[in-house]
Parts: sequence; structure tokens; C-alpha cells
Amino acid sequence: MNGASLRAIAAEYAAQGLSTIVASPRSKVPLVEWKAYQYEPPSSPEREAMFSFEQDLNIGVVCGAASSNLAIIDAESKTSFTDQLNQCDQAGLANTWVDETYRGGHIYLSLPVAVKPRSFKHDGYEVRAQGQFVLMPPSVHPSGAVYKFINKPPSIIRVPSLDALDWLGLQPAGKKKIPRKGRSLLQGDLHYQYESRSEAEQAIVTVLFNAGFCFDEMLALFKSYPAAGKFREIEAVKGSMAATLWLRTCFEKAKNWCAIDSPARSLARTTQAYAERVPWPGRTGSSDRAVFLAHLNLAHRGGLDVYHASSRDLAEIAGCGQLTASISRNLPAAG
Repeated sequence: MNGASLRAIAAEYAAQGLSTIVASPRSKVPLVEWKAYQYEPPSSPEREAMFSFEQDLNIGVVCGAASSNLAIIDAESKTSFTDQLNQCDQAGLANTWVDETYRGGHIYLSLPVAVKPRSFKHDGYEVRAQGQFVLMPPSVHPSGAVYKFINKPPSIIRVPSLDALDWLGLQPAGKKKIPRKGRSLLQGDLHYQYESRSEAEQAIVTVLFNAGFCFDEMLALFKSYPAAGKFREIEAVKGSMAATLWLRTCFEKAKNWCAIDSPARSLARTTQAYAERVPWPGRTGSSDRAVFLAHLNLAHRGGLDVYHASSRDLAEIAGCGQLTASISRNLPAAG
């Protein structure tokens, strides 16, 4: 599909209140730091720029608050897909956007609040929600299968209350979590790593932006924490408005930096696509894969070939213990 057609589709999705972003061709890997759009969708110029990279891109949506509290029932088999469609039909919620995926399908629901993701792996489905990303039609799965709508009314159905989805047991999403590095920088613990207070505070802003914090939330944090001191210094000498403008400049720099598709990010995406495709043998295969993908997540987030990755950070991203994160094996050879 050409770029102009995909930009039009992205604009259509955005008009539905969805935080739509770009992904690599035939891949589930976003081309931008998608977590920056967890609470605020890309602007029209940002979205246009995203879909100007190349032809045959995939398109996806960031679930949760930035997409009108979108939650997606993601069924991994035809049987579970049919079961979930029947459940939604019985609840009077079947007339919504529904698409077919490689193995099953997606059911789109706009909720009264953003909710936490839930996994029902034994039943073959999960609820994709706050903090997660999902491909949408006309994306192409790594297998070559094309995502297609099988039901597409004028809008995604609005669910009146979480009680209407009682079989899913959904819970409201919690508050945004300040990343550990961001909190340490805000408290002044890691400033020695930077040559100046300006660089340290730019690092804070970039970490928070990648975690989905909007400008007003960052401003509130900088007023609550000592940070690196540059913000405080400007505020003391030139006033609150000057300090706010300076922070806004840092915010825009972070936004632009996170949108850059560096060679390191491109390499991380390519490697991730390979890592998701090849088998991971042995009893520890699944955990090895999760830790390796966590490494790639950190490399892509930082846009660097060489990066720092503690076992604690890897364990958090991979969803495993620190010991597992520290001893997991490398990528297996292609069979």
C-alpha cells in the first residue's frame, strides 16, 4: 500500500480518537518510541511524518488512555475468537470494530476508563489495554497474513461500564510509573554521569517522555523534585514563566529525538523480528527469548548500539527474576 493511502487510513483511525503509530513492514515492531504516545496521541503533523518513511508500512494503535480508553480482546485461535464474539453478542456489544488476525481476531471496545491488561492464555485470548500496542488493518503479519476487518460500523462501540464485561474482570489502570532511572535523576542521584545540569535535566525529560508523561505532568514533577538544578536556577533568576519555557524546549527536543529512526534502532527492530521468528529450544527457551527481547527494547529505546542494562531493568521488562535475567543465553542460531 502506498504512503498516501496509509496516511489516509491513519487519519481515519485518529478521527476515531485512536493513537495511531507506524510499525515496520511485515512486523509487530513499532518504528517510533510508541510508549511516548500512551497518554497523548501524536499530533497530525507527527502522524503525517511517521507515515512518510517508506512504502508498505504497518499501522498500529496504542491501547488505553490515549485512544479513548481502548481495550482490545485479542483471540489467538478461531475457537477463542468465536467464543469472545459470542460473549460480546450476549452482552449487546458485538456491533463494534472486529478484525481477523493471523490465528484469531481482535474485538475493539471503548471503555469508560483505561484498564490494566489481562491474560487468559489457557483460554486462548487476552485483553490488550493500557501500556500495550496492537497492529490494525491493513497491516501484514510476519507470516504474510493480512489483518482485515470483518465488521466495521461507523465507530467503535462505547461500553457503558466495566460491569458490562464482567467475564473479563477488568480493573482500572493505575497511575503512571516514573521509571527508576528518571526517579534517580529527579532526586539528584545520577547527575555525575552528565557534564552539565542541562544535560542531566534533558536526560530526565527524555526518560519521562518515553514513559508517556505529557508536558504538564513533567512540569509538576520538576516543581516537586530538586532535579539537576537548571530548572530551579532559571526559575529563581528569571521567574516561573522562563523556567517553564526552558522546560518546554527540553520537552520538544526529547520528542524530536525519540522520533528519529537511528541505525541502532533500525538494527534493534530487525533483530527483534528475527528473534520473534526463530525457535528458542530447551527448557529455558521462553525466558531466554523474553530477556533477549528486553535487551532489544532497551537498545531501541536509547537508540544506541552500546547501552547499560542491569539485571533488574531486564527482569522488569522481561517479566522474570533477576537471576534469570542475568544468566539467560543469547540468540539461537537460525535453523
